[in-house]
Amino acid sequence: MAEERVTIVNGWRGGDRAIVPIVRVDPDYVWVDVLGEVRRFSRSTGFEHPPGGTWSTWRLSGKDYRRLQV
Repeated sequence: MAEERVTIVNGWRGGDRAIVPIVRVDPDYVWVDVLGEVRRFSRSTGFEHPPGGTWSTWRLSGKDYRRLQV
């Protein structure tokens, strides 16, 4: 079976996009591997939620957000 992937989009830098593998999915977050760095994306908002309570300009693409939304 192929590794499951999602597309992430940067809303600040002209819409840069990356297709990245999913590391795990839990009730609140989708964890992805971005060039060896594991990042978490909120399943309720779609935006990246780095440790420390800040928010990022990166988000899940609309299609993947709708598919994984809680």
